[in-house]
Amino acid sequence: MLQCYRKFVRLREYNIHTNPDCVYENDLKDCSDDMIDLVPQAVIPHPEYDSESSNQQHDIALIRIEQTPPFTDFLRSICLPEQNFESSATPGKKLSVSGWGRTDIFKDNLGPDVLSPIKLKLSLPYVEREKCSKTFQPWSFALGPGQMCAGGERAKDTCAGDSGSPLMSYDMKRAIWYITGIVSLGVRGCGVEGLPGVYTNVHHYLPWIKMYTGA
Repeated sequence: MLQCYRKFVRLREYNIHTNPDCVYENDLKDCSDDMIDLVPQAVIPHPEYDSESSNQQHDIALIRIEQTPPFTDFLRSICLPEQNFESSATPGKKLSVSGWGRTDIFKDNLGPDVLSPIKLKLSLPYVEREKCSKTFQPWSFALGPGQMCAGGERAKDTCAGDSGSPLMSYDMKRAIWYITGIVSLGVRGCGVEGLPGVYTNVHHYLPWIKMYTGA
């Protein structure tokens, strides 16, 4: 997973305050590879994305880098979805999300509602489209064809600062991770029980992605 900054993207980061990241156990020190900063060759937002739009449809972009560093235990690729997750998923199926967004986990040391200094991960349930659309009706929010929903559990959610992070599904039979969605927006706050988050459905945009990647 990469971190996006104003002029570069960063790979192999876990704790924003340390480089490398290390753990200590039984007087042994185990450290990750050093982080890598790369200047993008191009940033390609979807042509129909409107940052001023309230529903944030087409909230997806590609970042082209000159070369991919070698894969290690601390840097791996993730697969594009081969089929639409929504076409076969059962309600409540668990998805994984990670990011450095706002959290109260560190409120005793850093104060409430701060950006996490470490990459956090969370398991969220998939929410079927019909139920999600009905949930958002009081706020006049219409779910677009390229959007999907997950979450709705109290105090378990993505939040500001997580936008662009991956929503991932795991194929146990093939032992493969897929990038199913991308963190996009919350209709009303973070971690509100009964209100799922809205994610960009990556499969919907595969034709556009392949125009640039040839994947």
